[in-house]
Amino acid sequence: MRLVVLGSGGYHPSETRHTACYFLPEPGVLLDCGTGAFRLEGFLPRERLSVLLSHGHLDHVVGLTYLLGFQARGLLGRVELYALPEVLDGIRQHLFSEVLFPVLPELVWKDIRIGEDLSLPEGGKAVVLPVQHRGPTVGYLLQWPTATVAYLTDTTVAGSRQHIASLEGIDLLMHEWYFPDGYETMAQETGHTCLSQVLQLGREVQPKRLLLIHLNPLMNSAKSWGLDEETVAEPPIIVAKDLLELQID
Repeated sequence: MRLVVLGSGGYHPSETRHTACYFLPEPGVLLDCGTGAFRLEGFLPRERLSVLLSHGHLDHVVGLTYLLGFQARGLLGRVELYALPEVLDGIRQHLFSEVLFPVLPELVWKDIRIGEDLSLPEGGKAVVLPVQHRGPTVGYLLQWPTATVAYLTDTTVAGSRQHIASLEGIDLLMHEWYFPDGYETMAQETGHTCLSQVLQLGREVQPKRLLLIHLNPLMNSAKSWGLDEETVAEPPIIVAKDLLELQID
């Protein structure tokens, strides 16, 4: 099973990163739908798409408007949109309002609840996890017979640490890194994570790989913000970049 990074950044696009969007082509699962969603066209046509939203902030949902173009050209069929009820309501009322974007794609709206198990294609499931961020937000523990992936974006490290038992030894931990060290107060206030915090979490849960995601658009390089990937002994760390592909089974 593959993971393709369609957008690795947060907040707004930069010269090198679009915003949060991660695709698992084999089961047809899209994790968030930020500006990177335009790249989904490279994986179409497709009869079905399952979109799992972490929350409703614009850098994670604006790409929902792009799905209309794919459907209008016959490239995309059924789209199931999973999110907390408050998030779906906000998308209906605001993103797809007459003022902002008055033509809806064909979406099947799926309310989710914290702790719920969602059935996914290819025999998979997603457990909906609580995290800590501004506004209603969740993470996901995605499980297939051959791979287990955790998606924890837009959260404090404390929000992730409550799931340590479920994260231990998984195939891939996708976790946000939005602030460099020294911004711990701001990270706590805004619901984000600093470098040393996520590295410590990785050492504790020991995933097979740690993929750092939702990267700050102001970051020129990981090394300039304190991370030299080659000096981290374990677990193996990858700083996400747009169009990166990982084999995870």
